[in-house]
Amino acid sequence: MSGADAADAEYPAVGLKVPTPVNAALYATGNNLEIAGDLIRRCLLCSMDAGVERPELRLFSENVIEQTQLKRGELVGAALAMLRAWHIAGAKTGLTLTPLGGFEEWSHRIRDPLVWLGCADPCETMGKIRGGDPERAALVMVVEQWRGHLVTGQKYTIQEVIGRAVNISAFYTALMNVAASKSGGVVSNDRLGRWLKRVEGKIVNGLRFLQEGSRQGYPCWTLRRCRLLGWPWVALLAFSIRG
Repeated sequence: MSGADAADAEYPAVGLKVPTPVNAALYATGNNLEIAGDLIRRCLLCSMDAGVERPELRLFSENVIEQTQLKRGELVGAALAMLRAWHIAGAKTGLTLTPLGGFEEWSHRIRDPLVWLGCADPCETMGKIRGGDPERAALVMVVEQWRGHLVTGQKYTIQEVIGRAVNISAFYTALMNVAASKSGGVVSNDRLGRWLKRVEGKIVNGLRFLQEGSRQGYPCWTLRRCRLLGWPWVALLAFSIRG
């Protein structure tokens, strides 16, 4: 997971405040990690498979940490030579990678050289992360069941949705996965409403949930297809988010 921001470094003794960039890279290790929600677009995955049942019992002829420290100069020099070669090549690299939104500088200066050298694109791992997101999987299930058994673009109250799903096993199971009551026996109106509010606007398979008006005091929800925004609107939206 990577992030970038800026902070002011204060030096009270001389009454000085210096704008300082803050760049951070966080690492997490574990077996079959699950990454969910907004973290997906900020994470890359690296897998190590020893191909044995008890990897902790393996023996090595060298200590990799010690060797890295001993050969640090050589390794750093090789990395810088790689980056220099890529910079010298410039436009001749012929790369057409789409920059990773929010991390354009990293994508340009780290990802592009790696792919140019024939290494795997680090961003390809994001597909696996997204595919393993339990929150997105639950959303996809509800969206597909809603699309299959209700009318896309039509407004429904929470009660109407549950009433339609109660006799459709797959639909009701999808709702139970996201809004089961505390007892676990039925779908909770309140929890389903709060879940829909939490996922409102998130796009999956070209569809998203939107709250549109109300009926007899009850909020109405609809599943709508997304329309692509034209360039001026995309630019305005990006400016408003960054601002």
